Amino acid sequence: MQESQLGRCVRWTLLSGVALSGAMLVLGLLIVFLNHQPRPEGPPPTLPVLMRTAVSGNGLSILSLGLLVLMVTPLLRVSVLAAGGIPGMITMEF
Repeated sequence: MQESQLGRCVRWTLLSGVALSGAMLVLGLLIVFLNHQPRPEGPPPTLPVLMRTAVSGNGLSILSLGLLVLMVTPLLRVSVLAAGGIPGMITMEF
């Protein structure tokens, strides 16, 4: 993969992750404020429960998933960089 293509992929990955996370955070906050949802007591729910309740419109679950997307975005960026560098390493002569 060429440097410019790799750079575009990395930028697209970061921009998409941050935009998706931001949209989820704003949507979750709006739902929480409009529905006056209280903060739940106890341990946080598991990922399958979070996804199921987010799809049903739970603002706190949407907020939590937005934060998870924001945390995973840099990991995805590193994965894109690693995947883009692999073809260059394979053709490298020692």
